Amino acid sequence: MKKILLIIFLINYVFANEDAELEKSQLIFAILLCFIFLLSAYLLTLKRKFKYRKNNVKEDTITLKNYEYINKTNLTFDMQEVFLYFFKTINNIVSANNNIVVFSQKMFDVDKNNKIINTHRSFFGDYSVLINALLYSITILNTFFKNEVFVVKLRVAPSEYEEYMLFFDIYLARHDDEESNVLFNSLNEYYKSSKINPALNQEIFEKMELLKIESSKKDYYIGIKNSSNSMKNMLSINMSFQAKEQDYLFHLNTDESLDALLVCPNSEISKIIEDNLLEFNIKSIVNKSYTNLLEILEDGVKCPFRAVFINADIFNHFKDEEIEKLIKAQKNNIFKIFVILNNANIPTNVYKVINEVEFLALPYTIDNIRAVVNSIYKIASVYKNQ
Repeated sequence: MKKILLIIFLINYVFANEDAELEKSQLIFAILLCFIFLLSAYLLTLKRKFKYRKNNVKEDTITLKNYEYINKTNLTFDMQEVFLYFFKTINNIVSANNNIVVFSQKMFDVDKNNKIINTHRSFFGDYSVLINALLYSITILNTFFKNEVFVVKLRVAPSEYEEYMLFFDIYLARHDDEESNVLFNSLNEYYKSSKINPALNQEIFEKMELLKIESSKKDYYIGIKNSSNSMKNMLSINMSFQAKEQDYLFHLNTDESLDALLVCPNSEISKIIEDNLLEFNIKSIVNKSYTNLLEILEDGVKCPFRAVFINADIFNHFKDEEIEKLIKAQKNNIFKIFVILNNANIPTNVYKVINEVEFLALPYTIDNIRAVVNSIYKIASVYKNQ
């Protein structure tokens, strides 16, 4: 800036006095001096621009070198959305051996101020580690057992440094016996010392080895434990993820207490559904048998239920006329039937009511049960306003 001002001063000095008679050589010298100053100023500006660009290129290079790391640490996922697609995959896998997977998790949590909040579901990190750990664990049980119910119990707990611990316990819904003890003891031996029980399928140990490899990628615990409360053999997976700010969930108005009927032969499945519905202020009566079901639902006075959950397998015990009566009772007494789909093996009679009922497929996510609850309260509003 100073040089430019100096140039202007020199030009003014040379040409300011019109009466001054300059010799030709003096005029040429003045013009040349101005040109030199202009050129110097231009070169200085160019040099500064070049230096600025060079520094920027250097910074960009550093950013590119660290891009892969930054990209990985900035990965985020919504656990329930991930589960939505994973559950469909695992459902098809276990159906081959007619097994069922049911997922047990809390719909809500309580913060440090004793305020009820949504269970945390948004995290930073790579969700594939979580999915692979669950996939290998469930596949191990599916390879060994047939016609069983596998329970995956999830507990989400806040930890330090804005992290959350995810605790998964995977076990059989029924009581353990000699058969299940053989499997879990063999897995425990393999996990501790890589000792293979030749009596078991090689695929089981291949999946266990994959589990061990996955655990080395992320610091998480895998192992076999025996619960002191239920005395059950469990395959346990514990891992942590950094918390991400929760996404907004639409509010469900569940102030009004409603009633539901749960008809399911498996007590573990019905207990999980019952507990989840209760968190939304919906109380359930549980029946293992479908005896007198039609009689209860056809009687408008004795039918206080706004939702009726029926296990899919029960439909194959109904005759066509009984199914027609069931659908008619749903319309007349204003309640909603939800068919509990155990796995991908759907009973034939369920297809007969596919356009008349709603479905709750196992395993289900928090979003799935929220959609069910929303539907129940809508039908309750219709009943109230009739």
